[in-house]
Formats: sequence, C-alpha cells, structure tokens
Amino acid sequence: MFSDRAFGSESKSNKSKSFGRDYSRHVMIAALSSDIWWWYYTLHFDMYNCKDYMMFGFPFDFTTCAQRTALGRLGKQLVDDLFKNAERKVQTYASTGERAQLIFRPALSKPIIDRIDRLLAVHYRFTEGELDFIINYDIKYRMGHDGAEGEEDDAAAADRAHPVGEKLLKVAEPRHPYGDRQKDG
Repeated sequence: MFSDRAFGSESKSNKSKSFGRDYSRHVMIAALSSDIWWWYYTLHFDMYNCKDYMMFGFPFDFTTCAQRTALGRLGKQLVDDLFKNAERKVQTYASTGERAQLIFRPALSKPIIDRIDRLLAVHYRFTEGELDFIINYDIKYRMGHDGAEGEEDDAAAADRAHPVGEKLLKVAEPRHPYGDRQKDG
C-alpha cells in the first residue's frame, strides 16, 4: 500500500520513499495504487518484495500525463479512504509485548481505484477492452470477488479484434499458469 502518512505502527516491511519536488506525491500514490500497477508488478516481479527499482521502473511518465490534477485528487481521496476503512488491532506477543497494527481493506476502496484506472487508461490510450481486463485482472484473488467465468477470455478476444497502436504498457494474453497442457488420453 502506498500512503502519504505514517502507518501508526512499526514493521520491518514499512518503507519510506521520496520523489523529486516536481512530482506530486498523490499522483504517484494514485499511479502506484492502480490496477495497472498491480498488473505490471505481478507480470514482472515476485509479488513478495517491492523494491525501489520496481516502483521507479514502472512506465508512468508524470511529465506527459494530462490527467495529473484529477489523479492527484483521487490519490489523496484513496489514502483518506484506506485509512478511514482500516481496522486498528492490538496484539500481545510473548517476545515483543503489545504491538499495534492497522489492517487495511483495499477492496472497500475499489471504486476509487477503478476511477484512477479510467484516468490512466486515457494516458496509456487503452481500449475499453484493455481497461476492462486491467480493472478485473486477478480480482478474484485481490479483492475476494468471484468474477464471472470467461471474463478474461472475452476481454482478450475484444483486444485481438481491435488491435491498438504501440503503448507504454501492453496487455498480455491470459494463459494457464502451467502452460497449455493436454490431458493424456
């Protein structure tokens, strides 16, 4: 999760990163909280660590993004919403004593994330089919939703039917995680 404020709890996994003064932190929070970022991250990295090179390698061109003002507003709204919906939990451990933590529920902020993705889709010149694929990518596992069967196949078919020009990000064909294996007869 990307935020503009302290989490209010200590964890070795909490990291603080800075962008140059010319960059709006809320625009960057919006871009890095998007489903587009999640799609990019899951395709290129191990999904266990989120290192600097992963974030700074995300192909988002802040300087050419015409939607910066709206993205900044949505980034701020997203952080406020995430903290509003967070649950504060205190647990007691034998080795460290009492520890407070915030449990975030990003699924409750999905409508804001979808609005961020719609703005970014304009920036990346995505088709409606590509946007639909991104918004629903891995949703069953990320948000606990049961997506309708065949949604990815429909989105992929729509993208193949309407080829698009070169983009900074391209939508990959959905594939079975173990390849195209056939059953032995």
